[in-house]
Amino acid sequence: MADFFLKPGTELRSPNCNYKVIKVLGHGGFGITYLVEGVVRVGNIPVTVRFALKEHFINTMCSRDPQSQRVVVSSATGQQEVSRSLSAFISEAQRLQKLGISHSNIVKVNEVFEANNTAYFVMEYLDGGSLADYVQGRGRLSFAEMSALMEPVCNSVAMLHRNSVAHYDIKPQNIMLVNRKGQLSPVLIDFGLAKHYDGQGNATSSIAAAGYTPGYAPMEQYAGFTTFHPTADVYALGATILFCLTGHAPAPAQELNLDDVRNELTALNLSANVVNALLSALEFRSKDRPANAGAFAAAIFDGNFSATPVKMPPKPQVITPSGKPTEVISAPTSPRKPLKTILIITGVILALILGYFVISPGVLSTREEPRAELESDLTAEQMYQKGKEYFDKKQYSEAVPWYRKAAEQGYAEAQYWLGMCYYCGAGVTEDKTQAAAWYRKAAEQGYAEAQSWLGGCYEHGWGVTKDETHAVTWYRKAAEQGYAAAQFDLGNCYENGKGVTQNKSEALYWYRKAAAQGYSCAKDYVQHLENQGYR
Repeated sequence: MADFFLKPGTELRSPNCNYKVIKVLGHGGFGITYLVEGVVRVGNIPVTVRFALKEHFINTMCSRDPQSQRVVVSSATGQQEVSRSLSAFISEAQRLQKLGISHSNIVKVNEVFEANNTAYFVMEYLDGGSLADYVQGRGRLSFAEMSALMEPVCNSVAMLHRNSVAHYDIKPQNIMLVNRKGQLSPVLIDFGLAKHYDGQGNATSSIAAAGYTPGYAPMEQYAGFTTFHPTADVYALGATILFCLTGHAPAPAQELNLDDVRNELTALNLSANVVNALLSALEFRSKDRPANAGAFAAAIFDGNFSATPVKMPPKPQVITPSGKPTEVISAPTSPRKPLKTILIITGVILALILGYFVISPGVLSTREEPRAELESDLTAEQMYQKGKEYFDKKQYSEAVPWYRKAAEQGYAEAQYWLGMCYYCGAGVTEDKTQAAAWYRKAAEQGYAEAQSWLGGCYEHGWGVTKDETHAVTWYRKAAEQGYAAAQFDLGNCYENGKGVTQNKSEALYWYRKAAAQGYSCAKDYVQHLENQGYR
C-alpha cells in the first residue's frame, strides 16, 4: 500500500457526517478516491451508507504526516501550486454537486468539506462494474445495446456543455453501470480533469486542464487546454462508442486511420448515417467534429434505430503480372450475345488499339509529361496551397507530398505543416525527430509557430534531446514576434526557473503580454503573481 494513502479505519469528520475509510478505490496525480462508510439518519433511524470520497492530493508535491494524517507540502514553491489547485478542486466539486442534482447519469456529490490540510468531496458509491468491464466480459455490443448505454451518457455530457463544463476524461473506465429497477443505467464519474468556463470561453479556475487517456483524447488535448473545448469530449464519446461497437480500444489519435475505422464499422452492418456520424466525431481537426455532445447525439442516435444497415464489402481483387492487386470492376449484366458477334467486336477493338499505336507512336508513353511540366511551373506557395486543399479535405496522405515539395524549396509555412504531419502521424508515420527537423527549418526562417513548437520539442524532449535552455531560446524568438502561446511558455520558464534563472517579475511581464492577446490561462497566472505582490 502506498504510504500516502489514508489507512483503513481512519475517520474523517465533516460538518454533516463522520466517515470511516474502508479501502482505496483508485488514485491519480491529483487525488485519491476511497470507499468510506458514514451513518445517516432516516427519520429517527440511523443507517450506515457507503460513499465514494475523493481527497485532493498532488503526489509529486505532497506527503502525509503518519501521526496526524495531515497533508504536508514539500516546499514553499509547491505550497503556492497546491493552494491554487486546492481552490480549483473545491470550486469544481461544488459545481459538480449542483450539476449532479439535475442529471441522473452524472455521479451525485453529497458534500464538500476541508480537513487534514486538504479538501474532500463525497459522492454516491456506485456498486457496479464499468462499461469497460461490461464490454470486455460480454464482447462487442450491437448498435441497439450500445445506444441504450451511451445515449444517456451523450445527453448528460450535452447538459455539461450547455453549462459551459467540459469533462476531458470520458472513457469506458469512467462510465459505471448500475442496476436501477432491473435495468443497467450508465453514470459518468471522475471529474478530475473537468473545467468550467465563463461566457467568453475562459476557465473560471486557475488550473489549466492537463492530462489525457490515449485512444480517447484528441491530438490537441495532448498539449492541454486554456479555453473551452467541447469537441474534445465529442471525440472521447466517439472513441467510447467505437470501443462498444468493436470490442477493442481505439488507436491513439496520432495513429487512428479513419479509412480503417470506416471499413471496420461497415463490416458490422451499421447504417451509413451511423458510420458517418461516428467518423465525424473522430476527425483529426476539432473544427471538423460536431460542435458539442448535443449535436453529436442528434447525429448518431436520432432516427437511426430503424435505419437499414448498409454493408459495403471490399471489392474483389486479382493479381496482375506485376504482382500488384487490382480491383475487379463488374460490368452491368446484358443479354447474352452470340460468340461470333463477340469475336467480331473484339477484333474491331484490337484493330483500333493497334492503329492508335501505329499512327501515334509514343503518345501513351508521353501523356504524363504535360502534367509534369505543369507541376514544374508551380511556385512553392502554389504547391503549399495544393497541400492545404488536400489537408482541409482530410486527405492527409495526398497533402504530405505537396507540403514536402514546397518545404524542400524552402517555403516556411509548408515546412511547419510538414512538421505537424510528422508530429501527429497525419499522412505519414508519426516521427517526432522528423517533426523537430522540419520545425527547425521553418523556425530558422523566423516562422513564429514553428519556433514555439521547436521550443516545446526541446522542453519536453520530443524528437530532440531535452534542453530547457534551448527551449527558452526558441520560445523567446516566437514571443518577441508576439506569438501568445510562446509568451505564456516563456513566462512559465521564468516563473519556475526552467532553462533560465527564476525571475517572477519577468514571468509576469510575459504572462501579461499573452493575456493582452486573450490567452485565457495567462490571465489566471497574472492574477496569481499579482496576488503575491509582483508588479
